[in-house]
Amino acid sequence: MMKSLWLSLFVTGSLCLWVPNTAALGGDYPDCKVGAEPTRWPEGLRELATCSECVYGFFVNAEDVFFYAGDTNAFRDFLAQYAAIKQISSHKLVLHSGTCQAKSPWSQVDRKPCDWQLQIYPKGWRDVAARADGRLPEIGPEYVVEVHIWRKGKVSVNEVDVPRSIEVLQVEEGVPAGNGASN
Repeated sequence: MMKSLWLSLFVTGSLCLWVPNTAALGGDYPDCKVGAEPTRWPEGLRELATCSECVYGFFVNAEDVFFYAGDTNAFRDFLAQYAAIKQISSHKLVLHSGTCQAKSPWSQVDRKPCDWQLQIYPKGWRDVAARADGRLPEIGPEYVVEVHIWRKGKVSVNEVDVPRSIEVLQVEEGVPAGNGASN
């Protein structure tokens, strides 16, 4: 009896140490098709994420990332649609130098070059403090949706009028930002 109790405790303890390191779920969106999920995205976000300029997408847990290739006019239209979406905690445009490659973190081959990226995740999902304390983050009903653009692509960023509702951020040289980025 005591032997089986110790064995059970050992196995349970081992699983507790092992599971947090392997509990991630991820996959690709072939042809940018997201299927029936996610059902809680704000109205208009699915259409934006899967627009005709989309060249690749993937998800890791609750985060979705999509990559796009297009010209300045296509990006202007994309940004206008993005600015019109409600139920987003904030609208951000992140400027990067360099180029972008559309690929997932686990991709072994280079994908198509891209010009911009869309990152989607529930508000609170990236709460590092909660995760450091071993707690699950509090996830709200709103989403964080960020657009990332690379200056050495086909979009002339200086020719784009950014709507006032979108906060513009500049990424420093040499600091990695976003999945698939190459600064």
